[in-house]
Amino acid sequence: MGKDLIKGIIQKLFSEQKGDTPCPYCHNYLLKFPLKKYQCPHCKKYIYVRTSSKTSEKLLTTEDDAKQIDDEWKNKTNTTRWFNTLRNNGITNTDIEGERKVLSKKFGKQVDDKDLIWGLFNKLTVRNKDFQKLKMVYYSMALFLNEEGRSSLQLLQQAARMELLDYKNQDFIKTVEILTCKNDSCLACQKFQGKRYSIEEALRDLPIPVKNCSHTFYENGKGFCRCLYQACVD
Repeated sequence: MGKDLIKGIIQKLFSEQKGDTPCPYCHNYLLKFPLKKYQCPHCKKYIYVRTSSKTSEKLLTTEDDAKQIDDEWKNKTNTTRWFNTLRNNGITNTDIEGERKVLSKKFGKQVDDKDLIWGLFNKLTVRNKDFQKLKMVYYSMALFLNEEGRSSLQLLQQAARMELLDYKNQDFIKTVEILTCKNDSCLACQKFQGKRYSIEEALRDLPIPVKNCSHTFYENGKGFCRCLYQACVD
């Protein structure tokens, strides 16, 4: 057997054993591209398989990089959800692109999606005159801030105020009753279950959202009151 042929066979065998996929830690080559979490046979560290949020390419990553990519996907999913919420409230794609240009020019750089979403929500508060629609816009804005780990109390108060003003426009509604989530509510909110207020009293005192509500949706620990007003017609 010729030397060149033997050399070629050896190189092929070596290539097959070596592979062409490097470990993201030690950079030694793996035999094949793993399809799920895999322990490198060289450095013994765990390799994570992720899909790039930007290119949709399959990647082998370290644990830290995997967490970063997971966060990128989470932000991308949340951004899509908030844009859909805006569309459901009357914002068009033309509105989105127009506001993107305005804010990018104002900031001197491409506007961040979160700033864009916030700017569009504020446009809705000016555009809408219907109290029920405004209530839903302010409530959505409160959820947005809460998701970002920021206080949402003032926006929840605005949502509650819009609901009360809507009731006030209906002459036959004079009184409202507070509904809580009962045993699923925090202790601060449970104290308000069934309490009644005149529309004027509720607008003056804003008993809900409960200011020291300790219910949380996220790990950020920001309280988010779920109490509601129910119209009393008796």
